[in-house]
Amino acid sequence: MLVAIIVGLVGFERYGNTWDETQSRKTAEVNYVYIFAEDRGLLTWIDRDYGVAFEMPLIFIEKILNLENSYHVFLMRHLVTHLFFLLSCFVFFLLVDYLYKSKLLAVIGF
Repeated sequence: MLVAIIVGLVGFERYGNTWDETQSRKTAEVNYVYIFAEDRGLLTWIDRDYGVAFEMPLIFIEKILNLENSYHVFLMRHLVTHLFFLLSCFVFFLLVDYLYKSKLLAVIGF
């Protein structure tokens, strides 16, 4: 697990942007403005039906850290996404170990 964290921290600046990453962020931003600024733009937003359960916390972090430069915004998003992925892998490791009582199988699953 520690190796995966170190590799992620060393390499997250080299992640490329996916084709839909900007759109996902924009959809979350439209939802944020709808909730906190009472702007009704969400009602006519083309992607209003997409879930933002993962995207909204990223917008909150962006606002708390006062990130305005898109480069820094996407670096933060990549780092948080990678750390969330590693947390999910760890929970999967614990689940496999609990269900099958096998550290080897849990490590392979990780």
